[in-house]
Amino acid sequence: MDVRVFVLVSSASAGLWLGVFLILVPRLSVMLFPGYKLLTRGDRLIWNNKVMSVLNAVLTGTVAIVALIWEELPKLYNGMLWVDSSVIHYTASTNVGYLLVDTALLLRNPGMTDPGILLHHLIIVVCILAKILLDFGPPTFFNAMRMVQEASNPFLHLRWLLAAAGVSRNSRLYVTNGLVFAASFLLCRILPIPYYWTQSLQLITSPQTYVRFGAVGLGFWFIADLLFDGINCFWAVKICSGTYKFMKTRKLE
Repeated sequence: MDVRVFVLVSSASAGLWLGVFLILVPRLSVMLFPGYKLLTRGDRLIWNNKVMSVLNAVLTGTVAIVALIWEELPKLYNGMLWVDSSVIHYTASTNVGYLLVDTALLLRNPGMTDPGILLHHLIIVVCILAKILLDFGPPTFFNAMRMVQEASNPFLHLRWLLAAAGVSRNSRLYVTNGLVFAASFLLCRILPIPYYWTQSLQLITSPQTYVRFGAVGLGFWFIADLLFDGINCFWAVKICSGTYKFMKTRKLE
């Protein structure tokens, strides 16, 4: 992708998501959720951020799933893996805009800051910049598989939103959302790991890939993937442990 196009798309995306955070979400929340006005200023900021994150995750996850099924998998099995997808490039560029806005909001509001999320954002932005601007990364098939992981995020943010809206943590709605989140996290982020690494290692260890990227490029690719899946596995253990304890001690209302 041309650098100017990338900067234009990412900047437009950042402006759009900032507008969603500052204008769209607050206005819709006031109209649709009477309790929004009763939240503290800090909680309203978190609410706006969570809703923005849900919208981004739904958009990114949906586009990635469609692109993976209809474009990337056929390329994989037809020997056209290195033919990059413009859909994935543009989706990744818009995601950079969102990540920059979300990172700025997290840093500006200490109550929203999570070191794990910030590290996750940083790794994604670096990998996208390396791929799109330097062509220094795996084919878009692997980028699409990473983006599919966003499909679990809406349920994560809905947990906080439901609690803030006054939904009891023992209610069927809250418990069901928590179980769906745990299941979707495992389905989108953990179960694909063996398949992802099987395909990735086949490519990384091929002579053609070494000629294209060299030792530094392959090392960057390998370490980035290890960090991604290391973070995902760490979160998976916490989520499964928390879900088990929650279901063991809570009673449905």
